[in-house]
Amino acid sequence: MTPEKLQKDLCKEIQILLKDVILEDSQKQKSKINVFPQNLPYQKDEEDLPPYPYCIVALTTNELPPERKPQKQGVTLYFGICYWNPDCQYQHTMLTIFEKIKRRFKTNPLLGASSCNDTILSVLDDEDDVSYPYYYGGMKLTFDLPNYEREDMFT
Repeated sequence: MTPEKLQKDLCKEIQILLKDVILEDSQKQKSKINVFPQNLPYQKDEEDLPPYPYCIVALTTNELPPERKPQKQGVTLYFGICYWNPDCQYQHTMLTIFEKIKRRFKTNPLLGASSCNDTILSVLDDEDDVSYPYYYGGMKLTFDLPNYEREDMFT
């Protein structure tokens, strides 16, 4: 499995995991989460609606150890949601998202040929008091990917 395959599989998995979470878009309509690999799509002009709610599945560092140990692939999940209720208590929705992802990878760490490591970090945006109705959060995960096998030209 390559990092790119992991990213593609994670994009699909996030959509499945969050299919039942009630979310709204920038027009106050119910919406499923939009999942993007690495970056948000380019907006041509100001009339393009932001793709809320979204998750960006960004590949970060890749460590290939010298031994035949697994590769370590860092992944950061960036979330952007709209929360229109004036109570500004968006954290309930964001924490629900976090819990679904944590539960998935703590109870079944395998995704294809990769395995999610035990440490998962999640964070709520600390600038949430100035961003109404847009709120942000993120998660950091690390996956073990198969390492390359040394070729033996004599076998």
